[in-house]
Amino acid sequence: MKNIVVKLLILWICFPVFLSAKVWINEFMQSNVDLVRDASQEFPDSWIELYNDSNQAIDIQNWTISDNADYRQGWRIPSSTIIGPKSYLIIYADRVGRGLHTNFRIESSNGGELYLFNAANQQIDAVVNIPRQPAPNISRGRISDGHTSWSYFVNATPGSTNTGKTASILLPSPVFSVSGGIFRNAVNVSLSLPQFPPSAISLSNIHYTLDNTEPTVNSPTYTGAIRISSTTVLRAKFIHPDYLTNRAVAHTYIITTKNYPLPVVSISIDPEYLWD
Repeated sequence: MKNIVVKLLILWICFPVFLSAKVWINEFMQSNVDLVRDASQEFPDSWIELYNDSNQAIDIQNWTISDNADYRQGWRIPSSTIIGPKSYLIIYADRVGRGLHTNFRIESSNGGELYLFNAANQQIDAVVNIPRQPAPNISRGRISDGHTSWSYFVNATPGSTNTGKTASILLPSPVFSVSGGIFRNAVNVSLSLPQFPPSAISLSNIHYTLDNTEPTVNSPTYTGAIRISSTTVLRAKFIHPDYLTNRAVAHTYIITTKNYPLPVVSISIDPEYLWD
């Protein structure tokens, strides 16, 4: 017995990473609106990032990913799928049920769970009591690869190391002085702070677009009233490196001299999704 203990101790000293290595559920997104695309250039409902923290490639064929503690209720990876050493794999959770697409999606409501089982149906990792996602396109992950603590990332890191700023506060939406609608003449739209904004937020943190695309940090910064003289969709949101970013608020301003006897419905979409 003593010899066995000594041999195990020597093995642990020589190969500590190998013995403690595992595949982690490292990051996930419950509502993926337009951030991560799959091989078909579609946006899956949600996604899960697995991380292999060992120095060996791992084949996860016949492993199971589930939103239920019973592995029999989960989705089994059907074919050879290799995660390289210190590498990542994105699993798409969108109810498709083939390839790397699970037969379930991650619900965005409170109390969700995720489980990972190996080919022998042994639980490898689990994430329980998943909180409600603050807004679309915000990922939750371990604060560093394989760490025990979790947080939301200001910028998601699918398929790469979990680094960068984490935050718990979701930015509010800017206030529009004039709501969208039908106007006979040009309209000036001012944007302002909502009540009780985070202390670091100012009007200079508002980014906006006039071409129907989602604003980014590279979009124009708000400096004063925006004059709209032709039919335009104005999208605006706060962006700050210390806070989680909300989806933009969109208002459509239809400038026309026509009279419409029936109600008008305006549907807006990023032009990128119309012409590809």
